[in-house]
Amino acid sequence: MSFLDLFRKKNGKKKLAELKAQSENEYYKSVQNNKSFSNLHLRLRQAYRAKANIEKTFIEAARAYEIYETYCIEAELLNNEPMKEITPPKLENSFKILQSDNGYVVSYIPYEYAKNIFDIGISYQKSKITSHQARNRVELVFNSICKELNINKDIDILEFLDDMSENDN
Repeated sequence: MSFLDLFRKKNGKKKLAELKAQSENEYYKSVQNNKSFSNLHLRLRQAYRAKANIEKTFIEAARAYEIYETYCIEAELLNNEPMKEITPPKLENSFKILQSDNGYVVSYIPYEYAKNIFDIGISYQKSKITSHQARNRVELVFNSICKELNINKDIDILEFLDDMSENDN
């Protein structure tokens, strides 16, 4: 049984497209109703889902670039494949499937934010920026999302980069 089969089974007859639409609607409803104290828990849930989405996007970008870079090196060494056929990794969409206490959920953040995170992940993998710079840039994006949701709580993001930089020293 594949991961998507498990996901579809857990969520009944809803199709992934419906879950994505629902996730996007929930995000924008939370943004629209960001002044109401009564929906603070919904906005916090969106913020934590956005955090997980951002971290997953960052990691996927770094891994995708690592694979791309390896493929380019192999193609160049083997000299059997034109370089123009190898395309750099691109963000496919801004939805991520997350595992929660209640099963699997679809998380959404606006594409512009996800694209920015994806680009930061690639820059980090290329060693164009340090882990500290990557974390600061990602925090700026995440802070924009939290501002839209009217969340004033400090939520750490990309903590694993701190752990990695400590191990490097």
